[in-house]
Amino acid sequence: MPALLVSEGIVHAKQQDMTIFLVTLDSQKAFDVVHHMILLEKLFYEVPPDIWRVVKDLYSNMSSKIKWNNYISKQCPIHQGVRQGGVLSTHLYKLYINDLPEELERRGLGLNIGLEYCGSPLCADDIVLMTTDETKIQAMLDIAYKYSCQH
Repeated sequence: MPALLVSEGIVHAKQQDMTIFLVTLDSQKAFDVVHHMILLEKLFYEVPPDIWRVVKDLYSNMSSKIKWNNYISKQCPIHQGVRQGGVLSTHLYKLYINDLPEELERRGLGLNIGLEYCGSPLCADDIVLMTTDETKIQAMLDIAYKYSCQH
């Protein structure tokens, strides 16, 4: 779906005889840095209470041990990251990151095609920023940077 939005954005800009500014962002190790408390706070307002409690139980009191040769380390608490390969992990990350495109849309930054906002499609940890305004692409990058520092 994001690839379709990018393609349509390019076609739209060409039809309007406008330059499109497009930036791709890859959130490095994004699934590893999801802070559990921030995730749970965001989920609290998005999912039914019983689902929230299940996710809270999955991500509460997590710990890990490291095995190297025949030695096993002490238990280390884990406060961030979604479970690698977990069925819910992609969905949880989407809920975690969704504030960014919503913020960009709320500020009127990014490409619109008709009445539809298409300025920041995302797929897992890959985000595309699109606009036909050179100054707005920098504003979008600034917001994305600030968001990454906070989350």
